[in-house]
Amino acid sequence: MVARVRAGEVQLGWRQWGEGDVTVVFIHGNLASKDWIELAAPLFPSGVRVIGIDWRGCGESDRPPPTADFSNYSMRQHALDMLAALDELQIPFCHLATHSTGGIIAARMLLKQPERFGRVFALDPVTPLGMAFNAEQTDLFRKMMRSRELTRAVMATAAASLFVPESLAPNTVPRFREGLAEIQAFYEPHPGADIRCVRGRLARDAVQPQSGAGER
Repeated sequence: MVARVRAGEVQLGWRQWGEGDVTVVFIHGNLASKDWIELAAPLFPSGVRVIGIDWRGCGESDRPPPTADFSNYSMRQHALDMLAALDELQIPFCHLATHSTGGIIAARMLLKQPERFGRVFALDPVTPLGMAFNAEQTDLFRKMMRSRELTRAVMATAAASLFVPESLAPNTVPRFREGLAEIQAFYEPHPGADIRCVRGRLARDAVQPQSGAGER
Protein backbone atom coordinates (compact mmCIF):
# COMPACT_ATOMS: atom_id res chain seq x y z
CA MET A 1 0.00 0.00 0.00
CA VAL A 2 1.25 3.48 -0.90
CA ALA A 3 1.94 5.66 2.16
CA ARG A 4 0.37 9.11 1.91
CA VAL A 5 0.25 12.08 4.25
CA ARG A 6 -2.22 14.95 4.39
CA ALA A 7 -0.84 18.39 3.47
CA GLY A 8 -3.65 20.89 3.37
CA GLU A 9 -6.03 19.99 0.56
CA VAL A 10 -3.76 17.34 -0.98
CA GLN A 11 -2.33 13.96 -0.05
CA LEU A 12 1.41 13.56 -0.63
CA GLY A 13 3.22 10.29 -1.20
CA TRP A 14 6.00 9.59 1.28
CA ARG A 15 8.41 6.84 2.25
CA GLN A 16 10.83 6.06 5.05
CA TRP A 17 14.23 4.38 5.01
CA GLY A 18 15.94 3.31 8.22
CA GLU A 19 15.27 4.02 11.88
CA GLY A 20 16.97 6.30 14.36
CA ASP A 21 16.91 9.44 16.47
CA VAL A 22 18.28 11.58 13.62
CA THR A 23 15.75 12.46 10.91
CA VAL A 24 16.72 13.65 7.44
CA VAL A 25 13.99 14.76 5.05
CA PHE A 26 14.77 14.39 1.33
CA ILE A 27 13.22 16.92 -1.06
CA HIS A 28 13.54 15.95 -4.69
CA GLY A 29 13.81 18.24 -7.69
CA ASN A 30 11.64 18.94 -10.70
CA LEU A 31 10.88 15.98 -13.00
CA ALA A 32 11.62 13.65 -10.08
CA SER A 33 10.16 11.99 -6.98
CA LYS A 34 11.07 10.70 -3.54
CA ASP A 35 12.18 7.41 -5.11
CA TRP A 36 15.22 9.04 -6.67
CA ILE A 37 17.04 8.48 -3.41
CA GLU A 38 16.31 4.75 -3.48
CA LEU A 39 19.67 3.73 -4.95
CA ALA A 40 21.50 5.59 -2.16
CA ALA A 41 19.44 3.94 0.61
CA PRO A 42 21.89 1.04 1.18
CA LEU A 43 24.60 3.62 1.92
CA PHE A 44 22.69 5.45 4.65
CA PRO A 45 24.42 5.19 8.06
CA SER A 46 22.71 3.33 10.87
CA GLY A 47 20.75 5.39 13.34
CA VAL A 48 19.40 7.74 10.67
CA ARG A 49 15.78 7.87 9.58
CA VAL A 50 15.37 9.24 6.05
CA ILE A 51 11.96 10.52 4.95
CA GLY A 52 11.24 11.21 1.28
CA ILE A 53 8.14 13.20 0.32
CA ASP A 54 6.73 13.67 -3.19
CA TRP A 55 5.77 17.14 -4.36
CA ARG A 56 2.11 17.61 -5.26
CA GLY A 57 1.73 16.50 -8.87
CA CYS A 58 4.65 14.07 -8.53
CA GLY A 59 5.15 10.42 -7.66
CA GLU A 60 2.34 9.10 -5.48
CA SER A 61 0.92 12.52 -4.62
CA ASP A 62 -2.38 14.06 -5.65
CA ARG A 63 -2.45 16.00 -8.92
CA PRO A 64 -4.90 18.87 -8.51
CA PRO A 65 -5.75 20.72 -11.73
CA PRO A 66 -3.44 23.73 -12.13
CA THR A 67 -4.84 27.20 -11.70
CA ALA A 68 -4.58 29.65 -14.60
CA ASP A 69 -1.31 31.06 -13.26
CA PHE A 70 -0.01 27.73 -11.89
CA SER A 71 0.21 29.30 -8.43
CA ASN A 72 -0.91 26.03 -6.83
CA TYR A 73 2.28 24.46 -8.22
CA SER A 74 4.63 27.29 -7.22
CA MET A 75 7.72 26.83 -5.09
CA ARG A 76 5.91 28.67 -2.30
CA GLN A 77 3.06 26.15 -2.42
CA HIS A 78 5.43 23.18 -2.48
CA ALA A 79 7.20 24.56 0.61
CA LEU A 80 3.89 25.00 2.43
CA ASP A 81 2.96 21.44 1.48
CA MET A 82 6.21 20.09 2.90
CA LEU A 83 5.80 21.97 6.17
CA ALA A 84 2.24 20.70 6.50
CA ALA A 85 3.41 17.15 5.82
CA LEU A 86 6.06 17.43 8.53
CA ASP A 87 3.37 18.58 10.95
CA GLU A 88 1.18 15.60 10.04
CA LEU A 89 4.12 13.19 10.37
CA GLN A 90 4.92 14.73 13.76
CA ILE A 91 8.45 15.73 12.82
CA PRO A 92 9.22 18.84 14.92
CA PHE A 93 12.91 18.98 13.95
CA CYS A 94 14.99 17.48 11.16
CA HIS A 95 17.84 17.98 8.75
CA LEU A 96 17.25 18.48 5.02
CA ALA A 97 18.78 16.83 1.96
CA THR A 98 17.78 18.38 -1.35
CA HIS A 99 18.42 17.97 -5.04
CA SER A 100 18.14 20.59 -7.79
CA THR A 101 14.87 22.56 -7.52
CA GLY A 102 14.26 20.96 -4.13
CA GLY A 103 16.83 23.46 -2.87
CA ILE A 104 14.44 26.33 -3.60
CA ILE A 105 11.68 24.59 -1.66
CA ALA A 106 14.05 24.00 1.26
CA ALA A 107 15.10 27.66 1.25
CA ARG A 108 11.49 28.73 1.55
CA MET A 109 10.94 26.23 4.36
CA LEU A 110 13.95 27.64 6.20
CA LEU A 111 12.67 31.18 5.83
CA LYS A 112 9.28 30.15 7.17
CA GLN A 113 10.47 28.06 10.14
CA PRO A 114 14.25 28.39 10.64
CA GLU A 115 14.14 26.90 14.13
CA ARG A 116 12.74 23.65 12.78
CA PHE A 117 15.79 22.61 10.78
CA GLY A 118 19.40 21.73 11.46
CA ARG A 119 21.83 21.13 8.64
CA VAL A 120 21.01 21.31 4.95
CA PHE A 121 22.74 19.30 2.25
CA ALA A 122 21.94 20.76 -1.17
CA LEU A 123 23.06 18.75 -4.20
CA ASP A 124 23.23 20.76 -7.42
CA PRO A 125 20.75 23.37 -6.14
CA VAL A 126 18.87 25.71 -8.44
CA THR A 127 19.21 29.42 -7.74
CA PRO A 128 16.49 30.81 -5.44
CA LEU A 129 15.59 33.18 -8.30
CA GLY A 130 14.11 30.19 -10.10
CA MET A 131 14.45 28.95 -13.66
CA ALA A 132 12.61 30.48 -16.59
CA PHE A 133 11.87 28.01 -19.40
CA ASN A 134 11.18 29.34 -22.88
CA ALA A 135 8.59 27.82 -25.22
CA GLU A 136 11.14 25.55 -26.90
CA GLN A 137 12.35 24.12 -23.59
CA THR A 138 8.81 23.58 -22.34
CA ASP A 139 7.98 21.77 -25.58
CA LEU A 140 10.98 19.49 -24.99
CA PHE A 141 9.67 18.58 -21.52
CA ARG A 142 6.31 17.67 -23.06
CA LYS A 143 8.00 15.49 -25.67
CA MET A 144 9.99 13.78 -22.90
CA MET A 145 6.72 12.89 -21.20
CA ARG A 146 5.66 10.97 -24.30
CA SER A 147 8.93 9.27 -25.26
CA ARG A 148 11.09 6.97 -23.15
CA GLU A 149 13.82 7.08 -25.79
CA LEU A 150 14.00 10.87 -25.83
CA THR A 151 13.99 11.07 -22.04
CA ARG A 152 16.82 8.57 -21.83
CA ALA A 153 18.83 10.53 -24.39
CA VAL A 154 18.32 13.82 -22.54
CA MET A 155 19.18 12.32 -19.15
CA ALA A 156 22.30 10.74 -20.63
CA THR A 157 23.74 14.22 -21.04
CA ALA A 158 23.41 14.77 -17.28
CA ALA A 159 24.48 11.30 -16.13
CA ALA A 160 26.82 10.04 -18.81
CA SER A 161 28.65 7.71 -16.40
CA LEU A 162 25.57 5.48 -16.22
CA PHE A 163 25.72 4.63 -19.92
CA VAL A 164 27.93 2.74 -22.35
CA PRO A 165 30.11 5.48 -23.91
CA GLU A 166 29.67 4.17 -27.47
CA SER A 167 25.89 4.40 -27.12
CA LEU A 168 26.01 8.17 -26.53
CA ALA A 169 26.72 8.89 -30.20
CA PRO A 170 24.21 11.07 -32.08
CA ASN A 171 21.03 9.30 -33.23
CA THR A 172 21.74 6.34 -30.94
CA VAL A 173 19.59 5.22 -28.01
CA PRO A 174 21.83 5.28 -24.88
CA ARG A 175 22.38 1.88 -23.25
CA PHE A 176 22.91 1.46 -19.51
CA ARG A 177 26.17 -0.05 -18.30
CA GLU A 178 26.06 -3.62 -17.01
CA GLY A 179 25.08 -4.02 -13.38
CA LEU A 180 22.48 -1.24 -13.41
CA ALA A 181 19.39 -3.41 -13.66
CA GLU A 182 17.60 -1.41 -10.97
CA ILE A 183 17.97 1.79 -12.95
CA GLN A 184 16.92 0.03 -16.14
CA ALA A 185 13.75 -1.16 -14.41
CA PHE A 186 12.78 2.44 -13.65
CA TYR A 187 12.38 2.99 -17.39
CA GLU A 188 10.09 0.03 -18.01
CA PRO A 189 6.33 0.66 -18.35
CA HIS A 190 3.99 -0.81 -15.75
CA PRO A 191 0.68 -2.33 -16.97
CA GLY A 192 -2.27 -0.16 -16.05
CA ALA A 193 -0.12 2.70 -14.77
CA ASP A 194 -1.23 6.24 -15.53
CA ILE A 195 0.98 9.11 -16.69
CA ARG A 196 2.54 10.75 -13.65
CA CYS A 197 5.49 12.82 -12.54
CA VAL A 198 8.74 10.94 -12.77
CA ARG A 199 9.22 8.61 -9.88
CA GLY A 200 12.42 7.22 -11.22
CA ARG A 201 10.57 6.16 -14.39
CA LEU A 202 11.42 9.35 -16.25
CA ALA A 203 10.34 8.14 -19.62
CA ARG A 204 6.61 7.94 -18.93
CA ASP A 205 6.04 10.28 -16.01
CA ALA A 206 4.80 13.85 -16.15
CA VAL A 207 4.97 17.04 -14.11
CA GLN A 208 3.58 20.52 -14.60
CA PRO A 209 6.45 22.02 -16.65
CA GLN A 210 5.76 25.51 -15.35
CA SER A 211 6.14 24.58 -11.66
CA GLY A 212 8.48 27.15 -10.20
CA ALA A 213 9.56 28.39 -13.60
CA GLY A 214 11.01 31.83 -13.18
CA GLU A 215 9.37 32.32 -9.79
CA ARG A 216 10.85 34.99 -7.54
